[in-house]
Amino acid sequence: LRMTDQPARAAELLAAYAKAPAAPAQTQALFGHLLGDCGQLERAAETYRAVLAEHPAHIDTLETLARLLPQIGQAELACAAYRPALSAHPDDAALWASALGTARSLKRVAELGEWSEEAVRRFGHIAEFRVARADALGMAGDPIAALAMVEPLADRHGLAAAQAAHWRLVAGDAEAAARHATRATELAPDVQTGWAYLGTAWRLTGHERAGWLNDYDRLTTRILLEPPAGYSDLAAYLT
Repeated sequence: LRMTDQPARAAELLAAYAKAPAAPAQTQALFGHLLGDCGQLERAAETYRAVLAEHPAHIDTLETLARLLPQIGQAELACAAYRPALSAHPDDAALWASALGTARSLKRVAELGEWSEEAVRRFGHIAEFRVARADALGMAGDPIAALAMVEPLADRHGLAAAQAAHWRLVAGDAEAAARHATRATELAPDVQTGWAYLGTAWRLTGHERAGWLNDYDRLTTRILLEPPAGYSDLAAYLT
């Protein structure tokens, strides 16, 4: 029902099961997702918090709640639920990866700095955590420190190469950024990030293939936006 754009009907059918005492965390989380789909964001947040009260390390719920809270004026609490989860499960690498990804995507610099330092201490062999640490340093205003952390990984790790390109662009070195971005496209050709940084670096260096890669004639398109269910008009949805 959710996949056929009937979240209200799906929520109605699932409500009794989701509220049962022994309901699985995923069932309760799905009920929260459906409430969110219906525009009932406060109720969705309450549902996610109830899930985390019993299952503090449920990653789907942690990530969804973090994305939801800024939409209801609680951005300062977006990553708060991760703290008890990380404290209770300090050796769960997947949980740390989720926390770092969420903090980075929401630009929560303080949390990203604190958690990436601890993640590298615990799991220094995991390249993604070292990249997150580099991003934390760069987002805190020190791109040179970020580069010192990420560039040693850039030749063999696609994400590291892409982020090395990013921080080289921030540092004003488009030539080096192009080299890292090229390597990122070689290591992960199906990931858009490397190509995006390569397009930017080529444009800044005047590379002859910049126009071909960026395809300026089709860079923007015109589409008709319609307000989703629950909004009176487009202006209400966009604000």
